[in-house]
Amino acid sequence: DQPSDASTQPSKIRFVTPDGAINAWVPGRRGQPGDHVVITAQEDVGTLGFRLLDFPPQPVLKVFKVDRNSFASLQNLCPGDHLLTVDEQDAPSMKMKKFTRMLKNKRPLKFEVKVGTAEDLATMYAIQIQARARGILARRRVQQLQDAKKKT
Repeated sequence: DQPSDASTQPSKIRFVTPDGAINAWVPGRRGQPGDHVVITAQEDVGTLGFRLLDFPPQPVLKVFKVDRNSFASLQNLCPGDHLLTVDEQDAPSMKMKKFTRMLKNKRPLKFEVKVGTAEDLATMYAIQIQARARGILARRRVQQLQDAKKKT
């Protein structure tokens, strides 16, 4: 697996949920599923702009969310991509404290990802939609309780 540098433009997709439609911004894809891509955050990069579904040690570290207009999005990192290495160290087996310190503070920082599949991307968006829906329902319930309390 050779690292790839091909990139595409971002796009917007629309998910339809029972509560209505949710628009999601999808970064452009970099390479084909299974390709390995090396990304380097230089000294001028602050926040990387992505979140993982889990933290190490885990068998697989999948990108959960990529912030729009972030360093990660400009590098075409996508939800569902697998984080393989951080500064040539096996990311899934790293100690969490060292891992988070490196991602937050170390620059330049080189990391390697494996481009995820369409199923990986769909799974990450489904999890995001479920989390968003739970948040909406929780806020509605809090509002209902507050309204009921005002009436009494």
